[in-house]
Amino acid sequence: MLFIAANPPDTSRLAIEVELRNIRQALQQADHGDQFALIAEWAIRPSDIQELILRHQPQILHFSGHNVTAAERSSVAARPGTREFTTRLLRRREVERSSGGLLVRGVDERAVEVPPEALRELLAQFSTMIRCVVLNACETHHQADALARELDFVVGTSSALNDDAAAAFSASFYRALAFGQTIASAFKLGRNAISLVGLPDAAIPQLFSRDGGPTPDQFTFVGEALDQDPEHHDLASRDPEPPRTDNTSRVRGNARRHASTPSPALEANAPPRATTTARPIAARAPRRTSTQERAFPTRLDPFPGRARLPPALRNLDRPRLDIFGTREGDRVRWEYTTPERAGVVHAREARGLQALHERSRLLFARPDGDLARRLGQSLSRFLFGDPDDPGYELVFRALLNRGGRASRLRTGPSHVAARCRIHADDATLLALPWSLVAEGDEWYADDGWSFELGRSRRARRSVRLRGPCTILVIAPRSTGANLSPIPHYEDIQDVLVRAWPLVGSAGLDQHVELARTWSEIVRLLRVRKPEIVYYYGRASSVGRTPCIRLDLPGHGHEDIELSALLEQLSGRARVLYLNSDSRRPLDLGGVDTSALPCVITPGMPHAGPEADAAGTQWLWMMLKQGREPVDALHDVLREQSTLRAGWMSAHTSYGEWITDVAPSEDFSGRARLRVDRAAQRSQMLESIRLLASHPTRLVESFIVCGEDAYSMRNLGDLLYQHIHDFGPANVRVVRNRLALPRDRQDMFERLRDLLAEEILELEPGESVARGVHRKLAELPARHGTRKVLWLDWGTVGRGTTSPALQVRALVEWLRFATEELGAQCPADVRVISMLSISASARGCERIEQYLDDLIPRRHAALVYSSTAHYTRLPRPGAVSKRDLIDFLDKYSSCPKDLVNTIAGVVHARTSGQFELVVREIESVETGATTWTDLARSDDGANDRAIADDYNEDELIQ
Repeated sequence: MLFIAANPPDTSRLAIEVELRNIRQALQQADHGDQFALIAEWAIRPSDIQELILRHQPQILHFSGHNVTAAERSSVAARPGTREFTTRLLRRREVERSSGGLLVRGVDERAVEVPPEALRELLAQFSTMIRCVVLNACETHHQADALARELDFVVGTSSALNDDAAAAFSASFYRALAFGQTIASAFKLGRNAISLVGLPDAAIPQLFSRDGGPTPDQFTFVGEALDQDPEHHDLASRDPEPPRTDNTSRVRGNARRHASTPSPALEANAPPRATTTARPIAARAPRRTSTQERAFPTRLDPFPGRARLPPALRNLDRPRLDIFGTREGDRVRWEYTTPERAGVVHAREARGLQALHERSRLLFARPDGDLARRLGQSLSRFLFGDPDDPGYELVFRALLNRGGRASRLRTGPSHVAARCRIHADDATLLALPWSLVAEGDEWYADDGWSFELGRSRRARRSVRLRGPCTILVIAPRSTGANLSPIPHYEDIQDVLVRAWPLVGSAGLDQHVELARTWSEIVRLLRVRKPEIVYYYGRASSVGRTPCIRLDLPGHGHEDIELSALLEQLSGRARVLYLNSDSRRPLDLGGVDTSALPCVITPGMPHAGPEADAAGTQWLWMMLKQGREPVDALHDVLREQSTLRAGWMSAHTSYGEWITDVAPSEDFSGRARLRVDRAAQRSQMLESIRLLASHPTRLVESFIVCGEDAYSMRNLGDLLYQHIHDFGPANVRVVRNRLALPRDRQDMFERLRDLLAEEILELEPGESVARGVHRKLAELPARHGTRKVLWLDWGTVGRGTTSPALQVRALVEWLRFATEELGAQCPADVRVISMLSISASARGCERIEQYLDDLIPRRHAALVYSSTAHYTRLPRPGAVSKRDLIDFLDKYSSCPKDLVNTIAGVVHARTSGQFELVVREIESVETGATTWTDLARSDDGANDRAIADDYNEDELIQ
């Protein structure tokens, strides 16, 4: 789902961020919300629309913004002297020739129109991909009707739509879709949501559908609904921003290799189909069927993946099973251990190794899905025994009982998701396709299992991959017919740009290098120290020695032993991924793969574009989704779910792997503007709403006092940010930062001079009212918008450069707001005057006593004026854990599964002191540490305190 929005500066302000927030929350609340990948793009220009559709390939396109209506065009035409439009500062000529299109930003940042016919022609090119379009702007029903001739479903509006109504409709509409409702039902619920909030606009949204297309009362976006239309079957919901792996660059590669078979997409000049960006099969719940009903073709469906593994389940949370295999001829002795249990949990012998080896070689020579399933079943019996064996359940019960609670239920692989490492030195054992282990019709990987190969009996190495990292791509030109090094390298660059948006194309050279010869590899390893090495080329076995093919500096090629490459990588790289093509299985028996924490090798020949796509998808899942390298192998897409992808073997020697995902946006600085202060924000927002609508009140003075530990100095910035984000749509605020005079004698006159000279810059004889109008003249606002001038006098007192305030000076400041600003302010403008005072706890109590009691009794005119009023905001206090949870969830890069833990750690460390809280959060957002490190610093004191105070038997009365 692609959410595009535009609110140019010369148009009336819309609450678009509220609408987007409501949609996000609605999807999170729904049963199938994880099937909707919501991508938001702001301040779009006309040229952005094409690029965003091509990049994200959405099935739902949502526009939020303005539209030029028929009434507005006739209003301009009826007033030939009008230079600006009544509600938007569009030039008169542009509005007169407008055809009623959506408004986006132009090159000069002014609003420009998207011609409806051009938009229709553009979206018609993607009619096989985009299923639903929502035009959430005023009077878009004509455009919606035209678009419905090309697209299945379009939602438009018959007239102007209130901001609150638009947000309510969108949230309810998408919530219903994510609960599995049909388009028609979701639309009706969206309309009903408008009525439920008491607005009269329920009939304004209109639903249009394409003649001959799917009917809105039958079509849904959840589950198998897309199967009703084979043309769209591969366009199901997908993970956020999946990499483009089979688009134009891959088509160019195929066209160059097979010039006699031109691509249909190139012949028709049509946009590439989004086949390789469908949601991974692993993310869908598997449909259990009988052996006779299910067919297992060469393309494995479902692919061994993480079908029922909860999203929050990480490598650290799954139990680990270490299996040690010792070969004796055709027999293997297995010993099973877990880190939680001392000694061997179970031991047994298995026969038939040579037969399994021959069947795996047959599968290599003749790839067949049914043969893969039968081989996987045999591997399960070979590794764990028959389910009827007396010791079968011992292993799985040991995994389930790691918390100490005994289980009498019969158990098996489907009851637990485990990380399984097979330790062996025998080349035959290492060559078996352990990732294809299956029981019945289900792969173990469908239940969250992962299989690794190890040499060391104790893999204790802890690996951390920080993002963005450094990557070396080895892609020689001397490759086989199945390989396309240049297009594939371009695909990798595209993945990295999208995984690291803050790096972008311009900064990518600092993180990725390309090598083709051995001398280039040695030099780059020494200079750049890459953490990921990705090989793309031919591999072979010279005798029994596995080798990779590289270019020579001049012409020709050479074969380099894999062990030589691993020796060079030792101590530098973290993972080596071999996306290689080989005519025979690589014999790794004599290669010490423990030189690196992880080495991933193929078990099958290269499968062309599908194998290339699986490689880039592996990079994406590891770098963008934070997977550890073994789990990332199972998160492939439908088109990549081949035997080749299923038989990638991971040789590991690490005990723990953490991938720190690079932030998708810059979150630094947000803590100081958004943490806590909920009481101050809500009261100030309510006071501004009242001020904007009050018939006589022109000035509102805000006074807030607090202790310096709770950061009074930036309170004005925090409140202004909140008003900017969530203030009334009909209020436009201009803030002026000022400093209260240090000399407080004759305070009233000094403030008056400051207003005239520094704030309004009055000309001789010019009135304050005229100066205020001139100050706000450049602020764009439509009819009915209230302009507000905010005078922020900063913070005085403790911990500041401004001395403490005497009560006399405070009274003079209030009198200036009442008698000067209240008397001089124009009737169509409002003024906010704000002062923050930093003091001790005793000083704050005295200030509050003066403001609440003594000053009103002594100076009643300052309180009960018809044109001016003052409000004492609540005293800022300690940041609560609830405040931290709200901030971390909405405004930080903190992973969702760590929000509660991080909030507890930060609160325990800082006792809620604002500056210390900000320092802890900023240390992560600026890269000094990571959320994982911060979470691990928890000594358990928070949990112990809860345990000591928590009693479920307590009677509350």
